[in-house]
Amino acid sequence: AEAAWNDAIAADVGGQLPPVYGEPGWNFPLHVLVRNDQGDPIALATLNGTVNLPDFSDVAGDSDRRAAQDAWLDATAAVLDAPGELGLIFHQFFRYCSDSPLPETPNLIGSHYGHSDTHQTVYESLERKWVGRLIGDCDDLAEFFQVLTAKQGKLSHVMNLPSHAACGYVDQLGDGTYRFVVLQTGQVLQFAGPTLASVVEAAYRSFDRSGGELHLTMDAVPIFLRFADEETRTPFVLSARIYEDRAYAETMIRVQSYWHEHVYSAAIREMEEMLKTDEEVGNVKELGSLYQCVGLFDESAALRRRELELVGNDEQARLSTLLEIAQLHIQDKNRAEAVRALGEMEAVFREIVDKKDVGLFMRVMSFRSYWAILLSQLGDPGRAWGLIKYDVDADKSQRGYVASEPVLRTLVVMYDKMSLNRDGKGKGGFSGNDERVMEQIGREIENAAARGMFKFDDYYNLTIMRYYLLGRFAVAREGRDRGLDLLKLDGPYPAAPRDQTRRGRDITDEDWSWFRIAPLLYLSYGQEMLDLDEYPELYDPEGARPLLEGVGRAVEKGAGLGSDIAGSDDVVRSSLMLSFLNRDLGAFRAAMASVKEKDYSKLYDDAAQTFGEHSALVPLDEFSAWIDAFREFFPGTQHYFKVVYRAIEKENYEHARMMAEATARFFPEESLLVGEAEFVDGLIPRLKLRKAARGAEAGRPAA
Repeated sequence: AEAAWNDAIAADVGGQLPPVYGEPGWNFPLHVLVRNDQGDPIALATLNGTVNLPDFSDVAGDSDRRAAQDAWLDATAAVLDAPGELGLIFHQFFRYCSDSPLPETPNLIGSHYGHSDTHQTVYESLERKWVGRLIGDCDDLAEFFQVLTAKQGKLSHVMNLPSHAACGYVDQLGDGTYRFVVLQTGQVLQFAGPTLASVVEAAYRSFDRSGGELHLTMDAVPIFLRFADEETRTPFVLSARIYEDRAYAETMIRVQSYWHEHVYSAAIREMEEMLKTDEEVGNVKELGSLYQCVGLFDESAALRRRELELVGNDEQARLSTLLEIAQLHIQDKNRAEAVRALGEMEAVFREIVDKKDVGLFMRVMSFRSYWAILLSQLGDPGRAWGLIKYDVDADKSQRGYVASEPVLRTLVVMYDKMSLNRDGKGKGGFSGNDERVMEQIGREIENAAARGMFKFDDYYNLTIMRYYLLGRFAVAREGRDRGLDLLKLDGPYPAAPRDQTRRGRDITDEDWSWFRIAPLLYLSYGQEMLDLDEYPELYDPEGARPLLEGVGRAVEKGAGLGSDIAGSDDVVRSSLMLSFLNRDLGAFRAAMASVKEKDYSKLYDDAAQTFGEHSALVPLDEFSAWIDAFREFFPGTQHYFKVVYRAIEKENYEHARMMAEATARFFPEESLLVGEAEFVDGLIPRLKLRKAARGAEAGRPAA
């Protein structure tokens, strides 16, 4: 029967299936779906046995229910013991369904026009049914498959892909070759090759629809991990070795758990010990990143340069490492070294251009976008145009306009920074050539906005995000002062939905009405005006206040035009920032109550970062009351040292020390947290001394 089935499939597809779908019958093996009288599936029969559609409605009690679910998972992993059989779970037992538009009410049905991003656990997926089938989206199925394959002994992980998630694992075949298997909301895929790196890269690259959006090297492979029972998995990057070396994978995942808790000293100790015997690029990268997170920039820079030596002539790895070096020096406020690293990146890009290797040039597009943005932030966006223009021309040759969103976002950032330089508010100068480049960039943005930025099937949140991007351009074109005055006007606002695909090249009054209901526009400008560390030339707390107050008005005026999921979160963020700006503890407590009510990890994360970043707006003698309020509303332990290190990054050292000491008091039984508080107590004097020395070198008095 199996041979006849395979022959029938082979005859049906006529040899047209690509190799990634496997041999005939491998992807869609012989099976029988058993249905009830209503046509709903109730069981799946394969040559190896039968699996029933899970139904635990008659199992009372949490422990008994969990035991029954675990028994079903064990039995399913035993019966569906090959990739194709596992893939049948998606095809026959699941319906693809977007997440609830309200994360605090997860059982609602989401849609293309309104959804959040919740990664169901395997147990939540087993409980969530609709019209006779389990329901979930790509990240839910990825975890479902990851649990089942782990029970089969596979070293599987949830892959973090562009706009997608999948389960992946690697088999080493009898002839020494490798096979990477992908289980997802779709066909099962396989990628064969002679080395681990070749199959990992092939699998990840197959989902890079733009040909260069995926930021990937074999020392920084993106995966999703879940810690602290959060409803959304957290992205991390680790060496491709995690797909082959189980002991290494377990160690590195444990280190990522320290990252998640922000107990960096424990991670540093583990990685320092590992590097004594295992100087792999990924390990050097990991420790360099940890040093950077705690402000030990000299130690981090030394490791980054060692990493650069180890990657050799691999262009993608060189670009990745140089980008890390540039970001490190920008955070350290060492402009000269940052510019040097970006110059080295430019030299690598030129080498790739000279090679005329179009495939490689496109694969490093994401590195070019980051490079151009960083160069623009350092005050030299005109120079960035010389390289990013290759991507603009490539897009235009295919579509007639800039269709790649990463490139378009990069152009808007460049235009914004050039406008600041033009108006004397930026970090660089402005020449006649800059003016010509600015005009070229402006034309490309206008052309894209008229021809392809907006899509017919864009849902409301996506439309508003596109208006955020176009709004940054419009404000910059007017000049920031006049542009923000136009944005802050109380109307007009859109009276009804609009076919955005029919808008022309020009920025019109109708566009401005839509800009005024884009919450992130107000929030982003308000954040910049409060960030003395990153945007000292724009620092204006009083100017930030009306912008932050405008976030709520934008959401209110846009109500009725569509489902605004992100906007309500932006209101909470702006409320938190306003509470610090106004030194209003009551307003802070009210905003934190909203965070706790939504109970969404991303909002907790934003609140913790806001708390650390703006802590210096609260005098030290008042800060303990704010810490107590934070403790009242924050569950778990994973956000406390996030506050500490965000404050350290902004050089709010004494606020950071107070928070670290309070955390040790709050959780005396948590040895990692107590140890981290001791580490911070010893770290801050070192950072203060370094800051004073750097200030003396620059001729500045110590703060």
